[in-house]
Amino acid sequence: MSNIYVSPASGQTPRQRGVTTTSAEVLGDNPSRQGLVMVNLSDSTLYIAFGNSAVVGSGLPILPYGGGFTMNDYTFCKESVEAIGTSAGQLLAIQEFVHRPL
Repeated sequence: MSNIYVSPASGQTPRQRGVTTTSAEVLGDNPSRQGLVMVNLSDSTLYIAFGNSAVVGSGLPILPYGGGFTMNDYTFCKESVEAIGTSAGQLLAIQEFVHRPL
């Protein structure tokens, strides 16, 4: 039986970011990132993009009323995250996990 090593991670302080109808950075790039969860706390769809401007109707939609995005092995990215909403005054909850040295 082989041993599997999983690098320890710790959660950063949870945060909420306002999202408008203009693409803006909601989370900076982070070379230590090991995980990311984002939840739409709003009543309209939000769109996110990694390393680029977010565009309504393109990229990754996060549906309203608790829709979410969870980073996994296939969507893993350490680049910045930008978000845009279909209406102003929207809110995105963010929980980032980072590498924790032993």
